[in-house]
Amino acid sequence: MVTGPIADAKSSKFLQTYAGSSSNKKETLDIATIDLKLANRSLFVSANWQPELYTKWYAELAQKKLPRAAAAYTDTTLYPDSTVKIGVVNFAAKWGDKAANLESMKKYIADAAKEKLDILVFPEMALTGYNDDKDVARAEKMQVKNAETVPGASSEALAALAKQNNMYIIFGLPEKDKKDETKIYNSAAILSPDGTIASYQKIHPVGDEPNWCIRGSTPYMFTTPWGPIGMSICFDTYAIPELERYYAASGCKIVINPTATARGSTIESKWEWYYSNRLESATDRDGIVIASANLVSYDGPEGKGYIFPGGSVVISSAGTAGVYHAGKVANREAGLITSSEIDLFTRGFKIIGFTPALYSKLYKEAAELKTTQAKAAASSSSMAASSSAPAVTTTAPAVDKPTNPVIYVLLSAAALYVVMSLSKKPKKE
Repeated sequence: MVTGPIADAKSSKFLQTYAGSSSNKKETLDIATIDLKLANRSLFVSANWQPELYTKWYAELAQKKLPRAAAAYTDTTLYPDSTVKIGVVNFAAKWGDKAANLESMKKYIADAAKEKLDILVFPEMALTGYNDDKDVARAEKMQVKNAETVPGASSEALAALAKQNNMYIIFGLPEKDKKDETKIYNSAAILSPDGTIASYQKIHPVGDEPNWCIRGSTPYMFTTPWGPIGMSICFDTYAIPELERYYAASGCKIVINPTATARGSTIESKWEWYYSNRLESATDRDGIVIASANLVSYDGPEGKGYIFPGGSVVISSAGTAGVYHAGKVANREAGLITSSEIDLFTRGFKIIGFTPALYSKLYKEAAELKTTQAKAAASSSSMAASSSAPAVTTTAPAVDKPTNPVIYVLLSAAALYVVMSLSKKPKKE
């Protein structure tokens, strides 16, 4: 079978089958003609893909001397508590109204306490709302004006409830850097039953987010009775498999995914395909449970936002299909969604022969190539700009000749063209 991206953006489909079929069990030759312009490798040529970080993460995994037997990942000797109850919230945030959103979260926490939940997850940017007002300067953006440090007023208020109800609570917010208040992150606050307050800064901001926030750079795991739990926000989860793999190989059986995603599409079937397939693939690939909480209803300044579809779920894999412990992707109603007790004993990272040292080496090579390509692009842009600029002197400064003869010939030709152009006499009127 040959598959790839689809050309028609209005289609409800997200993937095109060019030849063959997954249901075809007969011996056959399938042939396809494919326009390779559709394979634009947009993720890998963007600044958001950061192999220099993955080099470091996988080098750390190599130093941990991971167990080689699959059974070791499901050993309960270290963490004997193998069942957990998780709640996720389809949260209707009021854009720019922290006070109202905080009161709404408190009500959900009270409901979660009645259900005796162990973990409660709110969406990305639940404290303030998500969408960006593109018509205002960065300093006036809602996210920047409402940013808080962690710990801060909102996280401390909810941390008291986490401690009171013996519950882990996670919620999204714009986080202000403690040392430099001009630095704002798209973050998730993690509140533990022992009173600990921590945060995770989204490593891969996407869409309009770079208009107001900067990248984080550090994975975050917090210790629980069920082992370490990893933090991943939205695009970190859907597009960057390196992060989930790092968490799973480090011993995490649960990954928390606060999200604010509608996939930028009004075609619900397309969004559902993207959301469910990305989550199911991650749980099956890495043997983890993902607790994903999404915004629901309209969000943004009046006339400039859009509707989020909800679909908060707690999901794992049975090897043949996704197992939805709580919620449905098609659920568009605001509210608390709770799981029954999830048995974690049979879950965990089980890939035999996983060699993080090799991954680290390959990511290092990719990082070096990306840097080389970026420098070449910058040099090409600089040359183009300088050749079109007006001459300010007839005496060129001495420079070293390029070591690459091809580049030297091209530069020499460009210089000769400029000299000849300058020497031409202007036409008389």
